[in-house]
Amino acid sequence: MTLPASRKQLDKLGRRIAAAGRLPVDDRDLFSDVIDYYQMLLDRVALTLTEHGFRPTARVKTTGTLIDKLIREHGMQLTRINDLAGARIVIDGSRLDQDQAVQNICSAFLDCEKQPVVLDRRTQPSFGYRAVHVIVYPEGFPVEIQVRTDLQDAWAQIFERLADQWGRRIRYGEAPDPGQAVRIPMHTKAYILGVFYRLSEVIDSIEDGEAISFERREAIAGLEEVGQAYTTVGRYPPEQDQVVHDAYLRTREALLRLGNRYIARRRLNRLTRRYLKKSRRDPMGIQKFIEEITSAARKKLVESEKGRIESEEVARLILRAMSGIPEGGATNEQVSSSIRSAFRSTLGADERQRHSNIFGRGSARRRR
Repeated sequence: MTLPASRKQLDKLGRRIAAAGRLPVDDRDLFSDVIDYYQMLLDRVALTLTEHGFRPTARVKTTGTLIDKLIREHGMQLTRINDLAGARIVIDGSRLDQDQAVQNICSAFLDCEKQPVVLDRRTQPSFGYRAVHVIVYPEGFPVEIQVRTDLQDAWAQIFERLADQWGRRIRYGEAPDPGQAVRIPMHTKAYILGVFYRLSEVIDSIEDGEAISFERREAIAGLEEVGQAYTTVGRYPPEQDQVVHDAYLRTREALLRLGNRYIARRRLNRLTRRYLKKSRRDPMGIQKFIEEITSAARKKLVESEKGRIESEEVARLILRAMSGIPEGGATNEQVSSSIRSAFRSTLGADERQRHSNIFGRGSARRRR
């Protein structure tokens, strides 16, 4: 299938739609051909993803959402809209697995006219929304591939349901549509949105902590390896300073990966300088130092893992409870009822107070 019009003509079509605030009657046939063309590109992208072991879902933007975007982003060219056609992949794994999936996707589309572009919305979230977007260019036109972890996807799906009920403007940080208040004692729409924004931050810290834990485990393993190397060094004659120095450098590299988390960097530098000198006289002394640091690192790792796992359990509990929010077409009372039920079933007042990083101040107060 060939492009139904030139890029210039497509951009003019986008301007006419934005100016009219609707799809002009005279442009309906051309618009339909454009959607068919993008659907063809999307089918090709989805097939490539499937061939590489992914299970994508795919969709072309509806007419309504496309018109909203052209109006909202004044001056946006139709041919430069990245997500007119889009696929989504949900990773059943960690952030490291997500990163690996992004690399594999980029490799799969290197033969396109333009190289893939990666947008990391984990470091620059859009009003709570986090994911990694890979823009690929079959036949030179953009197709967006969203790569999410299961937690990121659960958050986005539930927030999308709220947007269907309270107005899609909340996806861009604007206030919910005015109207009947949410009938939950002490909880307004703004409060509920605040919970979701904070929950997004908690999910990010959970996934970041998981990646950090992996680095910590690697660093601890490195320290243990260096500690064994120092035992070997102790059996060398004193003139084998290079062996001692090489082992020191490996120690310093491993410690620097743990430094900001376990001991102050200044103290780390002081200790490593001192033990570099000491190791030439007493290589077993620095081995003891390594063992002490390794033991402390293991203890900190266990403590941080315990806190991360508890936070993840709470986040999943909230998301699971919130998944009962009905999709489009529900009344405000039905939405309010499902949210009220979710809040009651998720955590008690004491537990919610303990997890104030999600629920915020005063969320556990009882109604007078």
